[in-house]
Amino acid sequence: MLTYLPDELRSLAVCRPPARSVRKRLFTLHLWWPARRGRPCASPTTGHRADLDPVASTKQSADRGLSLGWLNVQSLRNKTVTVEKTITEQSLDVLPLTETWPHVDSSDDSLRLATPESYAVVDVPRQSSRQGGGVAIIYRKHLRCSILPMPFCSTMEIIAVQLTTSVGPVIIVNIYRPGSERPTALFFDELAAVLETFVLNPCRRLERSRARRH
Repeated sequence: MLTYLPDELRSLAVCRPPARSVRKRLFTLHLWWPARRGRPCASPTTGHRADLDPVASTKQSADRGLSLGWLNVQSLRNKTVTVEKTITEQSLDVLPLTETWPHVDSSDDSLRLATPESYAVVDVPRQSSRQGGGVAIIYRKHLRCSILPMPFCSTMEIIAVQLTTSVGPVIIVNIYRPGSERPTALFFDELAAVLETFVLNPCRRLERSRARRH
């Protein structure tokens, strides 16, 4: 099994490509795409996977037949109608949310009001007394959902689920890290531990929402 130290992960953020063994492994896991082959497009007939655009992105994950979005809501309390309308009008199958404060648990009214009929939601509220944070994933009920255990992380908030579709499982990872804090060595240690859990997971596809920095 390939493993990487935090310094090794940081060393990949350069202009030159990583070593061939690393590229081959990342390509196998569909986490990397050679620049010379162009970015995967979101055409329903290509069979390629689609990357998510920034805030309020909605693109089709063609090879899984899932319509995915992502929103950094910066407090869900006064945006429940907007979130619910976005899901229904865009016919989204899955919508990860970040900064869902001030919700404190899964029974919060803001989560309930933002979730359309025939959808369900899983969430992780911020565990500290600091304002902000919170992550959630809204998904269609017919997609059988399992919450995946994640390593304890003090530098980021994370929720990961595996959705069972008609063509196989898909993992959705939703991560939030406050942009007001500089990334530390501990952050890269924790990120490496999170990535290692997916390398060991038998699911063949990994869809991710973006770690929010602002």
